[in-house]
Amino acid sequence: MQGFSLAPPPAGDAPVILALDTTAGACSVAVLRGNRCEQRVEPLGPTHSRRLLGMVQELMAATGVTPTAIDAIAFGAGPGSFTGLRVACGVAQGLGLGWGRPLLPVGSMATLAWLAFQHHEAGLACVALDARMGEVYRSAWRREGERIECVLPPEAVAPARAVEDFARWADACSLVRADVRADVRADVRTVVVAGDAFASGDLAQWLAGQPHPLEVPADAIQPQARAVACLGAQVFLAGLGVDAADAAPIYVRDKVALDVDEQAALRAQRAAGGAGR
Repeated sequence: MQGFSLAPPPAGDAPVILALDTTAGACSVAVLRGNRCEQRVEPLGPTHSRRLLGMVQELMAATGVTPTAIDAIAFGAGPGSFTGLRVACGVAQGLGLGWGRPLLPVGSMATLAWLAFQHHEAGLACVALDARMGEVYRSAWRREGERIECVLPPEAVAPARAVEDFARWADACSLVRADVRADVRADVRTVVVAGDAFASGDLAQWLAGQPHPLEVPADAIQPQARAVACLGAQVFLAGLGVDAADAAPIYVRDKVALDVDEQAALRAQRAAGGAGR
């Protein structure tokens, strides 16, 4: 899906969704029932492939939700950590095949934009996740009323390129908001940001130079299962669920690591101050 609603679905129509996310720095699971969503989060570590299923079992026991009550299983599909994406997709596939439930792949850029828009009524969300190897995954989402749509598809780029892309879209968004009365314009926030790549380097410098003070909301630094659940419910209601056997992560790029020469070049570039993380 290229667009999502910021408003929750009507309680009577809302499906019961189990959601998993291991995209980046956190391992999280959530259960969405009606307008209530309960979540568990743990730091992402070397044992997350084993803990994820245990967290699912613990949350289902705590909420009283049984496999027969679940309509579909949503998972954070990426882009993000190659290992993390495979873990979430693999566990979701195992549950989906065992329970006979469809899977709902939800992009990490969409979940982060959705989380950021929950905090501010801005016109644009700039999303960037650390992709390692001197790159970031970046995307941009535009808000119109209660709906958000992707205007800059996810791509792995250098931080400097992400800054150029965000600046271009932020300028365009500012022009759209130029009709706001002058006496309140100082309070208008045209841009929100989300993702962990704004913590340092070129993106941190761009963030600090924005005309209105910006910061990454604390719950929009990493994707979260609760957002995956809420967006997954929209995917389900749109009839876009997939068979468990057909589900797959969104990698964006195929390369997993730099070779020796590329690592040396990246270290030299960072030492010269020419790139962010």
